[in-house]
Amino acid sequence: MVLSVLKPHQQIRYIQLIIAFIIFLQFVDHVKSIKCFKCAVTVEKTYSYTKNITVITPMCSKFDKSEEYKVDCKYSTMCLKTISTLRLQNGQNLETVTRGCAPQKDTKQVFNNGRWNQEYSVQEVYEEGCKEVTENTMAASLKTHCYCRGDLCNKSNKIFNVKTVIVITALGALMICFQNKYI
Repeated sequence: MVLSVLKPHQQIRYIQLIIAFIIFLQFVDHVKSIKCFKCAVTVEKTYSYTKNITVITPMCSKFDKSEEYKVDCKYSTMCLKTISTLRLQNGQNLETVTRGCAPQKDTKQVFNNGRWNQEYSVQEVYEEGCKEVTENTMAASLKTHCYCRGDLCNKSNKIFNVKTVIVITALGALMICFQNKYI
């Protein structure tokens, strides 16, 4: 490992630089769009007039993380995974999952050069993590919306907060640094 050939004070500096770089990356706005997995409860077919093709959204029940499930989210900075739970009368729960881009697109009509045009922007309205929403208490239905940042972050059964993972990694690196210094 690189750290073993460095002197203790160099190891500390090296780890400090890595941590600073990781923190710096958290504040850099990415120019490219985020990639998310997209799937629905049933197969959805929509026609894209701009591309002149029919776009098919595959079913989440067959989700396998393959290319057909990946989409570019031009108007989103986050991915979304929604878990819908319906409590049946016999005591069982019926659960469905959908994945996609977080709905953050804001459309405004702007009058410019004698014409009305649409302008689009991305609104930051969600926090990372999962939140339960009770939509209909009479129907005993519950939805859990999980928002995350990072390409294809909505793939797993659990959604982790990216900043929490970075802080834990940084603390782990510091512990290793101090362990090597004081052993």
